Amino acid sequence: MKAATKTEAEFTAFVANAGPGLARTAALLTGNRTTADDLLQEALVRVYLNWPKVIPGAEKAYARRVMSNLATDWWRRARWERVGPPPERSVWSPTNEVDDDDAFLRHLAGLSARERAVLVLRFHADLTEAQAAEELGLPLGTVKSLAARALAKLRTTLTLEPSGSNQ
Repeated sequence: MKAATKTEAEFTAFVANAGPGLARTAALLTGNRTTADDLLQEALVRVYLNWPKVIPGAEKAYARRVMSNLATDWWRRARWERVGPPPERSVWSPTNEVDDDDAFLRHLAGLSARERAVLVLRFHADLTEAQAAEELGLPLGTVKSLAARALAKLRTTLTLEPSGSNQ
């Protein structure tokens, strides 16, 4: 049996199929659409450079791992640059999903890069705790504690009351 070699056409097909989902993951990891575009581009360059070595069937997981590592590196470098008041508390509104999405991204920005990565993999990519731990290269217990800590932080910053509620 001859070993299959990954081709440039396969990489192009991978980007076409997985690109939109990876773009959303990048936006959730960075909290900023412009930075997300940069993150996705840099991650895809790194995936392309290692394309022949990427395990068939694990391409998307590999790309998410690269994005998570890059986002963590960028967050560590940019942490001291943040200035200004903390984000305002948001009220859920079914009429404006874009504003809700932006507000949610601002709240995610209040989490550490690892907390954000765990939540994105668990709830956006629908991975189990064990799968997220494997992708991030972390022990299962660490993923569980990071998720619990991140969710607790989000609970304290998000107001999830629908508009016009009589409660």
